[in-house]
Amino acid sequence: MRIEPGISFFSKKMNNNSIHGIPYPEGCFIRFLKNTLTKREGTFNKDDSIKSVLHKKEVTIQNEASDYQKSLFQEILDIPDIWIYLHGSRADNTSTSFSDYDDLIIVDTAKLTRSRRCTLASKLIRVDRRFTRLDPLQHHGHWLISKQSLENYNASYIPLSVLNTAVRIQGPKTIRYKVDIQRTKYGMHQNIESMCKNIQSLHYLYNNNRINIFKLKGLVGSFVLMPAFIFQYLGDDVDKKTGILRARELFGTNALMCLKWSTEHRYSWDRIMELTVDQLYLSVLMRAVRNPHLYRKIVNRIAPSIDIRKIALPKLDPLHVNSFIEESLSYIK
Repeated sequence: MRIEPGISFFSKKMNNNSIHGIPYPEGCFIRFLKNTLTKREGTFNKDDSIKSVLHKKEVTIQNEASDYQKSLFQEILDIPDIWIYLHGSRADNTSTSFSDYDDLIIVDTAKLTRSRRCTLASKLIRVDRRFTRLDPLQHHGHWLISKQSLENYNASYIPLSVLNTAVRIQGPKTIRYKVDIQRTKYGMHQNIESMCKNIQSLHYLYNNNRINIFKLKGLVGSFVLMPAFIFQYLGDDVDKKTGILRARELFGTNALMCLKWSTEHRYSWDRIMELTVDQLYLSVLMRAVRNPHLYRKIVNRIAPSIDIRKIALPKLDPLHVNSFIEESLSYIK
């Protein structure tokens, strides 16, 4: 789960989180068609004063995808020059009803003609739509990078260590790349700041009993992602699950209560959905809005509201949230 950096149909400027010319992770299809293809990309606005320091790395994907996991990507399996991996809990069989679908798609942009770009964009949207139907509260689209970016990779977008427990849908088992250490640290700094602001705004809605189910999932997911962000900023390349297990190295007792609260909500998500959400409402909305990016923008605003007083789980203490934010920000000061 991440803060969604997608490109709105109504935005005036393109978010830097994109391969130039491919709609990731959400994308405006019209804007995509107008863009020319380049080999350079950025995860955040680059500061020219930051000098590149490259470290060679590699990751090996040990597990092969099942037939069902491959079927999730059936539309893009016939497209050459793209590598496809499924990571996270949907890959290592630890998923719950809270879990979303996390992929990593690597595209050789040098071999991607305009015609192939159009085909790939269209089919990526269809795969994304499938994910949204399987999880109507899926917060993000595809994780997409270019093969060329592996020569100077900004890991603040997505650390490739997530592939340690991934399954291979299509592509090589071993990926070699060079991490740009300075730009990655700069990007992780931005990630931590943005996540803290996200937690603060969502907790305000929660504390005033004005949060909807889509935003509640975002609040839960923001807490559990933060430890990995901080470890990565400190130079320890860990995934989300490892970050949670090692969170005591980062946080005090009060802040850790936010992670405990998140864990309880993740494992009780079925019950929360049954108590608070009209599934038919989401199903109708999902079929009415076929573009998955636009669907997420809409459901973020008009998802069913919930009454946190009816959820038989511990409530989130503002003192714990403030401690979590303060301690998170202390690592980047």
